[in-house]
Amino acid sequence: MPRVGLGCSPYRQGRRVSLDDALEIAIDLGYRLLDTAEVYGTERQIGEALGRPGAPSRSEFFLVSKVWQTNHGFDEVIAAAEASLRRLGVRALELYLVHAPESWPHAAELGDVSRLDPETLRTRVFPPLNRAAPAPAGVPLEETWAAMLELQSRGLAERIGVSNFQRSDLERILEADLAPPMVNQIECYPGKAQRELVRFCQDRGILVMAHSPLSAPRMLQDEAIRTVADLHDKTPAQVVLRWNVQRGVVPIPSSVQRGHLADNLDIFDFELSVDDLRTIDGIRAPGPVDEQETMAGQDRKRTEVHWG
Repeated sequence: MPRVGLGCSPYRQGRRVSLDDALEIAIDLGYRLLDTAEVYGTERQIGEALGRPGAPSRSEFFLVSKVWQTNHGFDEVIAAAEASLRRLGVRALELYLVHAPESWPHAAELGDVSRLDPETLRTRVFPPLNRAAPAPAGVPLEETWAAMLELQSRGLAERIGVSNFQRSDLERILEADLAPPMVNQIECYPGKAQRELVRFCQDRGILVMAHSPLSAPRMLQDEAIRTVADLHDKTPAQVVLRWNVQRGVVPIPSSVQRGHLADNLDIFDFELSVDDLRTIDGIRAPGPVDEQETMAGQDRKRTEVHWG
């Protein structure tokens, strides 16, 4: 797996942005790890970018997608994965993830969410919305994970993993005597280093990926990070990404700007010292991660949604 990837969520502060140009630029710059999800609605875009004339060979890419929380039942997981593969135009994924541990009632297949009107999309993604949060569907996590193992056995996903899982969620799978996830994709940024969870995963051979590694408000203006960045003649974002890499975590930042896309890859010509790492480790949480909000502008506190 590449050590840095591109997060392909199109959601920015309650609105949806186009990734068409960004995907082409990112691929030309050398991004080969592309992280998407059925709920992002960017799988078809990625498939088209991979199929454009002059694009690198499919074998060069490491594609990641995720099954949404309304598709946790055994049959729904299988159907969702097969639909993702069709939209991407590939036979198999390098990595397929359970987007979050909570299961919500299944309304209908999400399909290509970029083509759904906002009301239909809200109904399918957040069923129902008449309470503070969607009611749990009651699908056992063990059933969802059994479906993921079935996908792997069929060759539709080379690796399987989870996203936004805490230790207790992981322990449910481990205690069920099922094959463990190979990856856990979580929030990781200075101020929310999640040291205990990262250590728990790494001790069990579970690779940690960091979604939204640059999204915490005010983090890139932190004086300590800016001081370390000046010492290395790098940007604060590059320092944060390098901090994750040196912890053995794979960051997947997202951007649509060429300069930022280039900078986010350019983090392998310097190394943070022990003192640098201690300085960054000591940073207090800058505030809740925006997580790029939702396509319909839903309040994250209300829905407890994990968009990364």
